[in-house]
Amino acid sequence: MLRVGIIGAGRVAQIAHLATLSQVAEARLVSLADLRPELASLVAARWNIPRVYAGHRELLADPDVDAVVVVTQRSQTAAIVADALRAGKHVLSEKPMALSTVDARALVQLARERGLVYAVGYMKRHDRGIGVARDRIAQLCGDGAAGAMLLVRATMNGGDDCAGSDWLMTTEPRIDAGFTVTAAVGDPAPKSPFDQFLNVFSHTTNLARFLTNAPIELTSAEQGAGNAVVAGNLPECPFAGSFADRVVPGWHESVDVVFERATVSVATPPPFDRSAAARVTIAHADGAIEDCSLPGWAFERQARAFVADAMHGSEPLAPGSDAVADVALGEAFWRLSERTGVLKSPPRRPDS
Repeated sequence: MLRVGIIGAGRVAQIAHLATLSQVAEARLVSLADLRPELASLVAARWNIPRVYAGHRELLADPDVDAVVVVTQRSQTAAIVADALRAGKHVLSEKPMALSTVDARALVQLARERGLVYAVGYMKRHDRGIGVARDRIAQLCGDGAAGAMLLVRATMNGGDDCAGSDWLMTTEPRIDAGFTVTAAVGDPAPKSPFDQFLNVFSHTTNLARFLTNAPIELTSAEQGAGNAVVAGNLPECPFAGSFADRVVPGWHESVDVVFERATVSVATPPPFDRSAAARVTIAHADGAIEDCSLPGWAFERQARAFVADAMHGSEPLAPGSDAVADVALGEAFWRLSERTGVLKSPPRRPDS
């Protein structure tokens, strides 16, 4: 039995993590910490969590906690994860893992030194269809049947995440715990362009890297009027990406891997739609279309995987050691685009 503590009681913690971990037979929710006492009390009561703490350090001092899920303000995540690893707890943290590669690499080193499981919440890797797509892309690259890989194209235009209203919130203000970001390249403030890239588009870059099992190097970036366009290279072909964080009907995130004679397309579902999974297709030059989609909510599969990994000491599907690359891409985006203007972030829902 894995005894789990939750650090952060907001929207994402409730919808994505408490709802899923409470259904894993091998896990037990034993504690919750949040700086908002009324919210912490309400959430703990709803999910039958026996112990509530005013802060994360009190929770981490609890010897009955084996692992923690960290769902806090992005500027605070790295410092809290560091405290958790130093306390000997396995960690699943929401993305981004940090707002600088300095902090990100330090977290990976801490987990490695202490032999702890450290996973980052790129839950889309746990979508079954996306796993099939990754295998098929590797097969197409290996056997050459579809010809050379010509382009990887990634788009994230946001939309309705289907969170609904089945979550608790109070009028208590969100409290900044006062942790700073080490060696920040861009402005780490919430909803700044740099923060927006790491919080929104890092899901998409992570997915592109996972599907192709290859690194991405950015060579150009432009931003302005609420949009950003990036270009770069994978080892085998060019990379093109665009993102805007809009609250519009539907959900609009996709990755296309284009070969000479086939295109593998992944369209992700609204992340909080429990009944939806990615739509995964392979369109061949002869007109044939394979549908590789498979049912299963990615967040639920992520929760089960984290519990199993923590119990058995196995490598996560989205380990911190890999997620450093997405923080580095965010820094590259900022360095390349900071002279082209300011990205105007549109209104968004609160995310924790």
